[in-house]
Amino acid sequence: MLNGPMAERAKDPSFSPIYGAPAMIFVSAERDNELAVFDATLVMANMFNAARSIGIGSCWLFLFGRLADSPEAKAVYSKIGVPENYKVVAGACFGYPAGEWPQPREKKTDNVNYVL
Repeated sequence: MLNGPMAERAKDPSFSPIYGAPAMIFVSAERDNELAVFDATLVMANMFNAARSIGIGSCWLFLFGRLADSPEAKAVYSKIGVPENYKVVAGACFGYPAGEWPQPREKKTDNVNYVL
């Protein structure tokens, strides 16, 4: 199911794939929806912006979408009510940050090209 660095991290008993957050949201879509990844990205971005506006932190959890077709994940998703003809595209965790908010990176000013 897991391989590489994530598999090694998962062996640690203190490892939490949701970083100890108290809430998770899964975004799912019909399996035959060719635009599911794009739709999920827009949904997640809006949730992240809304959460931040009220002081809640968030984190995209790529792992939950990546493993969505594994038998183990399908069993879990079925138990939490994801319909069989749907696929979890993304997951996110939400909670109040334990520390200070990180400072934004300096904005780049030379990364836009104009075509006239």
